[in-house]
Amino acid sequence: MLRGSTKDVFRRQGILIPVLVVFSLVVLFANLGKRSLWEPDEGRYAEISREMVESGDWLTPRLNYIKHFDKPPITYWLIGSSFRLLGQSEFAGHLPLVILALGGVLVTYSLAKELFGRRCGFLSAIILISSLGYPGLSRVLSTDIIFTFFCLSCYLFFVRKNYSLFYLFMALGFMTKGPVVLIITLIPICAFLIYERKTDVFKEMHLGPGLLLFAAISLSWFVYEILLNKGLLHNWIFQQTLGRITSRGKQPFYFFVPVTIGLFFPWIFFLSPALKRHLSFKRAPLDKKQTSMFLLFLWLVLPLLFFSCIGKKLVPYTLPLLAPLAIMTARLWDEAMDNPKIFLSRMFSVSYYIFLLCLGILLAGMVVFLAGRFDYKLGIEAARLNIIAISIILAGAITVSLSAFKLKKTKRLFWTITLACALFFLTAIDLLPKIETGISKSIKVLALKIKEDLRPPDLVVNYRCFLKSLPFYLSRRTIVVERNRHTAYEEDPEKWREYLLKDKKELYRLLSARGLRVFCITYTWEFEKLKKEYSRPLYLLGKAGKYVLFVNREVRE
Repeated sequence: MLRGSTKDVFRRQGILIPVLVVFSLVVLFANLGKRSLWEPDEGRYAEISREMVESGDWLTPRLNYIKHFDKPPITYWLIGSSFRLLGQSEFAGHLPLVILALGGVLVTYSLAKELFGRRCGFLSAIILISSLGYPGLSRVLSTDIIFTFFCLSCYLFFVRKNYSLFYLFMALGFMTKGPVVLIITLIPICAFLIYERKTDVFKEMHLGPGLLLFAAISLSWFVYEILLNKGLLHNWIFQQTLGRITSRGKQPFYFFVPVTIGLFFPWIFFLSPALKRHLSFKRAPLDKKQTSMFLLFLWLVLPLLFFSCIGKKLVPYTLPLLAPLAIMTARLWDEAMDNPKIFLSRMFSVSYYIFLLCLGILLAGMVVFLAGRFDYKLGIEAARLNIIAISIILAGAITVSLSAFKLKKTKRLFWTITLACALFFLTAIDLLPKIETGISKSIKVLALKIKEDLRPPDLVVNYRCFLKSLPFYLSRRTIVVERNRHTAYEEDPEKWREYLLKDKKELYRLLSARGLRVFCITYTWEFEKLKKEYSRPLYLLGKAGKYVLFVNREVRE
């Protein structure tokens, strides 16, 4: 009776969607905006968006008032629109990103429901939002979660055979992060259709007209900026695109293996039994579920191989690949809820015990950490309660999940892992604001110190560093010393020359100017050198990790 009633619950979309939305909202919105902007990426996206709002020029991105074309504009448009509506704050900057993260969860639900049924859709979405990587990277101010939403939408509308929207979202992905959208969407889909001998689908997709629509939408902004900025096309092709592919990276070929394990933790341990039970490399004819699993597999593997071969490797590259991981893993749990005998399979048992071992190692690490000495400079002592809470969560997850596994209680085991992940994540994000200054991710405390006494004639200088969040928090331009910026697209050198200084002599000239007060942020070791070399006193105002703030004249009380 109970088993049947549970099945009925999964058939009722009116219950599943609200549960999914509420759970996702708690994970995504808890403490949103409490953390400061982290250097360097978050400061860059926030400042470019702020300058768009300030200038009214929503087409040309500028960083510290100099043209900056590293990324297409959609991310800046979304963040800037939020600033326009809600004001300039960390919360406003992150809001459109977490809204799209919620959208990505719902798209994953819809996609998995189309492929494998409603319950699998629900489990897929829950697995995605409770993995560490998806909600974690959703809170990072960057292009990645926006790009991920567009990629997921591409797959959804491909499966639904709504090809106009497929091309539209692919174009929006291009306008967010460039041609990498083709690596994640179009190439795996084409490879799938060719391998499965379904090339007739290309006719249904109207590939020629569709790609023309894609080009018309995605290339419009690029063409506009190329016509206005000489040499920009060369920069985009040979530096921003080919340069990233051919550059010599520091990371090894297998870099994305541990990255994927970490981002999809803890559900990654159940991927192997899911693939063994449900993935087939046989060509058509196969049933819809088998071919769908192969599509998901190509969605995961082909981009991973590409990213592993290129020079520049970054953790967020794999964010759009967490959805196929979640859906493939959910298939195993979906089947296990009807067939608890899956617990008896050797591969599932091994996967579970590896998962349990990892939790045990994490718990042991927390205990050792609590028993050891704290690094007060990092602010870890203030986070002691968070570490204790995480230890309790891990201990509880080990105890309850082991009991559920022994009793073959599939739903209890699934929800134990899910809730433990959510609690772990919420505790961790409460920890981050306490240590962000100590680990040199945020300089907000220094920016606020400057803002307390900053007057219009005063200057703010970055020496041998360029802190992108500094102009954001001060709402004004800053001077950069001994850091190169690309200025080829600036027509009037006089507008930027006094804000980009070449060497230490230029800094000394500012510090020695009569009646001019200069606030300067630099690295701790650079400040020590300046104190020894500069003939006049420098007054230390504050520290934030490896950064220090000093001024050339005493601050007025």
